[in-house]
Amino acid sequence: MFNSLYVLSSIHTKMSYELKNCLCCDKQFKITKRSKIKDYCGQSCRNNHHNFLEKCLGKILTFESYLEASKYFERDFRTLKKFEGKYFKINPETLYEKRRKKIVCPTCKKETYVSLCRNNYCKECSELGIGRKEQGRKISKLYQGKNNPNYIHGNGKQTWRQQSDYKQWSTSVKSRDDICFITGNKRYLTVHHILPASLFPEYRLELWNGITLSLPIHIELHRQQLDIELLPNLYVYRLDAPQLHAEFYRLIQSRLVLPPVEKIYSRHDLVKAAPKNYQRILLNRFPEFAQQALNL
Repeated sequence: MFNSLYVLSSIHTKMSYELKNCLCCDKQFKITKRSKIKDYCGQSCRNNHHNFLEKCLGKILTFESYLEASKYFERDFRTLKKFEGKYFKINPETLYEKRRKKIVCPTCKKETYVSLCRNNYCKECSELGIGRKEQGRKISKLYQGKNNPNYIHGNGKQTWRQQSDYKQWSTSVKSRDDICFITGNKRYLTVHHILPASLFPEYRLELWNGITLSLPIHIELHRQQLDIELLPNLYVYRLDAPQLHAEFYRLIQSRLVLPPVEKIYSRHDLVKAAPKNYQRILLNRFPEFAQQALNL
């Protein structure tokens, strides 16, 4: 008894479905007596059909290209291709002309059809990646110099420490000294500005203004702010390089507290130790010197 009821119920459920074609995408779908949408396979097809009918006004429109159709219907042209022939069509003459049009590949100078090209390059060149490289070079030329949105005084977004002039200056100072000026150590060498570069930008790339220090000494010098304390005494000898270096060595040896040997330092510690605003510190400590030397 139970099996016969089960078979009858399954037959009834199978017979209750009906196959129908969607008015929008022409796909077959099943409907029942309970289903609310009976002419479309889903809500999206229903919305699409109503939108297309409003735009087309019951006619099949003709366009010169898919781009023109996408602008008219306000849709992506890739999703429009499945609705072609039902709501709109592309002029076959323009399509044929575009497909039969030939262009010359800029790299290999070979004539090819537009339909076989990618970004105006032949298929072989585009597969090798030549077309993309050439396009990248063209785009980079368009955005060079003042045309670049990141252009700042001819340096882009580069700071003065990232420029080639500063790197040449630091390597020449290191090759001149070859060791740390205070300890004589040859490891972890860095270059220090005797007169701070932010206060005296005209002396940034002067060789007499640079001196080689090991990384721990350089960090402790900035942490104790000795470069600001010794500035009034060292500024007098700015035009006499040997006297400036000798005075710097004498003052640093007498005042600098050497760092612990066991501690390990990194370049990040040097960035942390350096003062963020030299002008404000100098005005607070030596207001008369700041007014005379820097006109602050």
